[in-house]
Amino acid sequence: MRTLYMILLIFLLLGCNQKSKEKSLTGGMKCGAGKCGASMIKDSTSLGKKQMSILKQLKKDDKRIDCVKSAKSIKKVYDCVRDRESGRLKI
Repeated sequence: MRTLYMILLIFLLLGCNQKSKEKSLTGGMKCGAGKCGASMIKDSTSLGKKQMSILKQLKKDDKRIDCVKSAKSIKKVYDCVRDRESGRLKI
């Protein structure tokens, strides 16, 4: 009888060590210093703010204005003002 209790106790302790394998809400992405940036923001108000900020910096006759206005994400906004050769943002 005593050995039965010992075996049950061992199984109970071993079962408590197993971690739950549920999927995380963030999809496994870790946000820390330098990991959460504008490309991760999907909020439409953030997109509007970024578009307005870039539009204020562009000249009125700039050809990229339509691209910035029609962009559906912040990444697309940045792609509109990115220099094709160097890859840097050029406003």
